[in-house]
Amino acid sequence: MAGPFILVLVFVHSWYAGGDLSLVPLKILWLALITLGVVLYTYHRLVRPRLLRRHPYRVTEVQQEVPGVWTLTFAPPPGREDFDFLPG
Repeated sequence: MAGPFILVLVFVHSWYAGGDLSLVPLKILWLALITLGVVLYTYHRLVRPRLLRRHPYRVTEVQQEVPGVWTLTFAPPPGREDFDFLPG
């Protein structure tokens, strides 16, 4: 949960330290980038997990390969297509 705190500290530090952001276009770009970072972090931590919980995959098979190594087979929820995935 340190991500938002670090984003805020980086933004404040870069905004006030040095003269890199003295031009208005650079300030606008930096505000857009920090806003994008906050939006993506929020989507990743709050929105996406809720969307994934609505349509969980089912475990259809559990197979032990060797001691400590297991193969899990999943089935997609109804209405969703299977996806190609190569392990590793």
